[in-house]
Amino acid sequence: FGSKTCKRIIFSHNDIAGISLGKFISKLGFSIDDIESNCDLFINGHLHNGAKITDKVINLGNLTGQNFSEDAFMYKHNIMILDTDNLTYELRENPYAINFYKLSNIHDIDRTKNAIITIKVNGDDVDFIKNKLKNNNNVVTYKIVMQHVVEEARSIAELSVDHLEEFKKFVLKEIGNSPLVLEELSIING
Repeated sequence: FGSKTCKRIIFSHNDIAGISLGKFISKLGFSIDDIESNCDLFINGHLHNGAKITDKVINLGNLTGQNFSEDAFMYKHNIMILDTDNLTYELRENPYAINFYKLSNIHDIDRTKNAIITIKVNGDDVDFIKNKLKNNNNVVTYKIVMQHVVEEARSIAELSVDHLEEFKKFVLKEIGNSPLVLEELSIING
């Protein structure tokens, strides 16, 4: 059969030290240097977002969605097709994955598949949105978060207060309108 060199491939579900976790760098787990010096290919599945860390270290991510904290618009759920003879691989989106999406616009529904949706809507739009979601074959289930949108903002003039005028009204109400009070209040106007 000829001599084939054995390849060391590690499948793992662990922390990897030194990789970015959003704003933080992971301190726990195997170091990237240790991983690379002990195998030909390291396929990890611990983090939910897939990424190629180095040529030898690949984080596959989730095969399917897990909870409402995820957003499938940001992170795809992949499967890996691995050629063990030459250690090449192809990542493909898992066609059976359940995908969690966070929508801010109902029109984004057309970009979803096998969807579990969270959408924020104005209270007046709940019934309309519910019908759109119910009647879409791509939607497995959904969560609607109702928010109230202020239709009109009051103008700055309506919100501003004439504090001197308010002070005068207070003094007249509480102390009265004796000649001395009226004289003192007239000084305020200048």
